[in-house]
Parts: sequence; C-alpha cells; structure tokens
Amino acid sequence: MPASDLDMSIIGILQGIKKEGFFSGLVALFDKDSGRLLGEIGAAIDGADAEGLEQHAHALKSASGSIGAKSVHELARQLETAGRTAQLGGASDVLETLKGVLSTTVGALRDLSAD
Repeated sequence: MPASDLDMSIIGILQGIKKEGFFSGLVALFDKDSGRLLGEIGAAIDGADAEGLEQHAHALKSASGSIGAKSVHELARQLETAGRTAQLGGASDVLETLKGVLSTTVGALRDLSAD
C-alpha cells in the first residue's frame, strides 16, 4: 500500500499513546467495525436506502479518518454523498473498490501495529 494512503501523522499520534496494546486494539476494532459497516452499506445500496447509505458511510468515514486511513475515508465520503443526494448509481462500484482498499489498509495498519 502506498504510504500516501495512510496519514502517518495521525498514526504516529495513536502509536504514541503508551497504553499497552492501544494501537493494535484500535486496529482490531477498526477492522471489526469496518467489516460490519461494509455489510450495512451493501444492504443499503441493494435496498436503495439512501438514508441508510448516508448514515453507514458517514460512520465509516469518521472511523477511517480517525485512524488515518485516507483512501478509505475518501471512498466512504463518496458513498455518504451518494446517499445524501439519493444518487445511488455507481455506488455499487465504489463499494467494490472500497472493499479492496479497506482490506489492503487493514493489512497495512496491522503491520504498523506489530512494530
């Protein structure tokens, strides 16, 4: 994953918290929650639920921004906007891209949490 996909200033702050296992626990929580949110986003798209898409994409956008996952944040922002404007055409394609990016991002975050 290109380093530009992660905001190392945010990650550095999180890694600097000296509580044992903090960053690795945060990564595990992000992995779990983002997987759940992907399912909810997919269900909202499949059900043409623009409001649900906006809500779940917003939650993923917030979580990914907080952990420094810039590419995930941007794709979630696109889905949030699609939901807010009820323009769901193309949302499935963005979701498929997001799934791949998220998988790569979680792997990179796990690698950083092992340090």
